Amino acid sequence: MTPIAETPRTPCVTRVGNNEFNFILGEWDVRPSQGHITLGRASFTKDLSGCLLEERFSGPGSYEGWSFNSFGVFSGKWHRTYMDNLGQRLTLSGSLANGAMVLTGTRPLPGGRRVAIRVSWIPVTADEVRQRWELSFDNGGMWKATHELRYTRR
Repeated sequence: MTPIAETPRTPCVTRVGNNEFNFILGEWDVRPSQGHITLGRASFTKDLSGCLLEERFSGPGSYEGWSFNSFGVFSGKWHRTYMDNLGQRLTLSGSLANGAMVLTGTRPLPGGRRVAIRVSWIPVTADEVRQRWELSFDNGGMWKATHELRYTRR
């Protein structure tokens, strides 16, 4: 009798970079950092043999957003695409810095200008993560915090 072969582990499961954002896996309630009103719920799961970190967010008024996050083998960075049911799309990339996942990108403004965006996911405990949004109008020279959200594990 031939033994049943063990399912091989994919490179995404064993590659260190692919697991840096695992602290966000799970089900979360999302609130303002200084409030108790729930703004929405987020669910983060792994898919594609552990190569894709997928987020599904639902908020008030039937708002929905999905993000697809992956670690780039060649770039050594995380890449995120967020899309919502209002037709808005945001792409960010970055890496783990001092225990926080820090991703940056740009968004167009009226008149052809662009604003730089930095979003950080900061683990506070195993059951709480802070998400900080910052903007820069001088290409990342100076950042201004716009808001912060608190994710609490459900």
